[in-house]
Parts: sequence; structure tokens; C-alpha cells
Amino acid sequence: VLDLFHVRSRRSIFIHGAVEAAEITAGADILVDGGIMGTEKGRCSAGRDLTLRHATSAILRAGNDIHGHIEIASSHVECGGLLDMKEGTILGGQIRARGGIRCGTLGCPNGTATVVEVGTDPALRRSVIEQMGNLKKLQKTARAARDAAAPLLRNQHSLNAQQKEKLTQLLFE
Repeated sequence: VLDLFHVRSRRSIFIHGAVEAAEITAGADILVDGGIMGTEKGRCSAGRDLTLRHATSAILRAGNDIHGHIEIASSHVECGGLLDMKEGTILGGQIRARGGIRCGTLGCPNGTATVVEVGTDPALRRSVIEQMGNLKKLQKTARAARDAAAPLLRNQHSLNAQQKEKLTQLLFE
């Protein structure tokens, strides 16, 4: 699959060859007989399992397991299940695997940093980050309402009907 191509299917996708900086999306499984050379643009996203020989500078996502054979290098990996490289190597990049990692070699002392996160749900993590943003917006709104209501609360007895109504609106929005 050549650079900048997009392949999408609700079912499984089988690629007999290599994937360059293309976008591959499957509702079920993706099987790549060759490698994925993403040049930091290539993206493979499987609803279930993703199987490949090797990947370099790619973005890999699977709802379940990722099965590799040789190497994953300098890639961003999100895996809802097990990242299974058998005896293969994982070098560089960010790796998130909810169900654990099995590999021969993980990282390199003289190479690119390899950041690994195991046991967390990547989808849940994204949801929490999104909800934290929403929470901050709500806190900002609440702070502004509290600041607007503070002078009115200090002088409740001297408020006219319109000011009392505004205070009630601020307190119950």
C-alpha cells in the first residue's frame, strides 16, 4: 500500500506485501505479510487484532492484540490486549498495551527512548483526558459565577427584586 493511500473496511483487511505511509482502518482484523514503514504518517487501526512482521515509525492501534514477528521501532502503539512480539524487539516510541507485552528485547540503552505503559486502557485514558478538559471548563464557569455572586451575597438585605433574581440565577445555573 503506497504512501498517502487510504484503505478502509468494516471487516478484515489482508495485505500481501508492505505498507508505506498509508492509512489502513479495519472494523475487524488487519494482517500485513510484510512490514509497515510509516515515516511517522502511516497508521494502522484494527477493531480487533493487528498482525505484522515489523513496523518502523508507524502509528499502530488494535482493540485487541497486536502480533509482531521481528521488530517494532520508533512507533506509537496502542493495544487493548496483548502486544505479542514473540522473541522480537521493541525499540523506541510510545507503547501502551492493556493486556501486557511479550517480547525478546524491550528498549536499547544507547537508542531512542522507549516509553512503555502496561495495564491501562488507552481508550479510557483518552476519555479521562477529555473529561478533565470538560471539568476545567465547568470549574472556570463556576468560579466566574461565584465571583459575580459574591458582592450580592454580602449585601442580601439591601438588594432590590431585580438583583435578588440575578443572584438566584447565578446560584442555580
